[in-house]
Amino acid sequence: MKNMKSMAAKFPGTCAICHERIEVGEPILWESGKGARHAIHGEEAVALPKPEAKALDTVEVGDLAGVYELFEKARQHLKFPKVVLMLPSGGILKLSVAGPKAKKPGTINVTNGAAFGVGKWFGRILQSGTMEQGRRDQPTSEMIDLLRMFAKAPADTAAAFGKLTGKCCFCNTALTDEKSTDVGYGPVCAGHYGLPWGKAA
Repeated sequence: MKNMKSMAAKFPGTCAICHERIEVGEPILWESGKGARHAIHGEEAVALPKPEAKALDTVEVGDLAGVYELFEKARQHLKFPKVVLMLPSGGILKLSVAGPKAKKPGTINVTNGAAFGVGKWFGRILQSGTMEQGRRDQPTSEMIDLLRMFAKAPADTAAAFGKLTGKCCFCNTALTDEKSTDVGYGPVCAGHYGLPWGKAA
């Protein structure tokens, strides 16, 4: 294994030997095609059997028929529709639909919206309204409350984000005209997501 390189992990990952998490900055040994391992295992270590995967914890967030309808309408116009919501504490929740190659296509992924490697995946929401929570980053009670609010009133919750932040929750663009700031999102996104705008709102 003379081809293994010693370095600090640039991204989080899973150790090929113990199957435990590797954090950014941890010392690792890496080889192309064989992945990374904690440096403490050395080059000669043999991989342990993978532990049996445990079922994800779940929580009910409510009937998401209205939310799925928003995304379904938006997919007629956008390749990757998304919704960004603000938590009362100031944090961000980003909702997007899992693609056809995902573990569970068509479900709604819930993240903190950060870039790959530093982002947090809080779980996925099934069409039944059940949220499968992430193993490492589980949603807080205020996140669940916000998701339940969004499930009950998608348009009102989306509008509240825009009025609070001055940005559209769908495209994250600043709202500049009076009508858009009054409604909480712009006319283009309203058309994409099938939402009322202007006087109709």
